[in-house]
Amino acid sequence: MIKTPFGISGLWPALLLWALGSALPASAAAQENQAVVALMKTAIEEFGAGRPDQAASALERGLRIEPDNAILWHYLGQTRLHQGHYQEAESLAAKSNTLAGDNAALRARNAWLIGAARQAANQNRTPPATDGERALQQRLDAEIERRRQAEAEVAALRERLEQEQARRR
Repeated sequence: MIKTPFGISGLWPALLLWALGSALPASAAAQENQAVVALMKTAIEEFGAGRPDQAASALERGLRIEPDNAILWHYLGQTRLHQGHYQEAESLAAKSNTLAGDNAALRARNAWLIGAARQAANQNRTPPATDGERALQQRLDAEIERRRQAEAEVAALRERLEQEQARRR
């Protein structure tokens, strides 16, 4: 990853700033859109400060104001990907695509996001345990418990020995 002017790794904040510019209003709904722009800026700051949960909250508030904002859906998906919520990230990118219209750049970023979410999800999958693996795990758990009990007995014997030595002094 490359260092961005915002002081964090990755391109997410830079792309979000680009989105801010492309989301700026040109109509009479400027007041409402300014609230969304402010929430997007908050999301950048929170994400940059290592608080992706707060960044997601800001983006979700923006979506309550503008539920048809494809860019907000995309960046919420980016945030979910960062948080490890891969299925949700993929769904949010798909939602963004339904709203993106003819915005080819956003559709391309959504395609990347969907691919990244699928790849990350596949890397995190573990195959189901076999009977042999489960039996081995049970034996390991039993051995761990046996050692814990032995350590407790040693500690009790050590304490008794120290008490006996203290009495003899």
